[in-house]
Amino acid sequence: MANYFLEKQLEAIAVETGTSVRSLRNKIREAAVGLSLATACSGTDSPIVLAKHMGLETSFSCEFDELKRTWILENFPETQRLFCDIKSLKRDEVLNVVTGRKERVPSADIFITGFVCKSVSSENNERKTYKNCIQEGRGETGETFSGMMDYIKKTCSARGHC
Repeated sequence: MANYFLEKQLEAIAVETGTSVRSLRNKIREAAVGLSLATACSGTDSPIVLAKHMGLETSFSCEFDELKRTWILENFPETQRLFCDIKSLKRDEVLNVVTGRKERVPSADIFITGFVCKSVSSENNERKTYKNCIQEGRGETGETFSGMMDYIKKTCSARGHC
């Protein structure tokens, strides 16, 4: 399904820019050469479909929910690195679900991530206590957001830039 929507988007852009889909796809791949993508808390890891179309290298995925990890592995069998918890990405080594071994968390040029919204959800009767959860790093929402930021800071520090 994601492939269908990507193709329709490419067709629309090609018509709008007066070029062919093939030419557009080639330009995108040329621009993406040497870039890598990582995802966290994406659920279905749909950004990987886009990465394939663009010719991006997939650095790693990270998903807390076991059922979603299983889905990712079933639908993207080429996955080489799948980590369990965004909060652990700041560590030197993290368990890779695919190999069953601890590994260094690689850097990525593009990091697509979501974060849990349960703390601030309208379905959470205690959401008012979490109104500053992102700033305070509290609750599931704040903790996953902090995990994302810790990884970004670690990666930027190692590269010397962001």
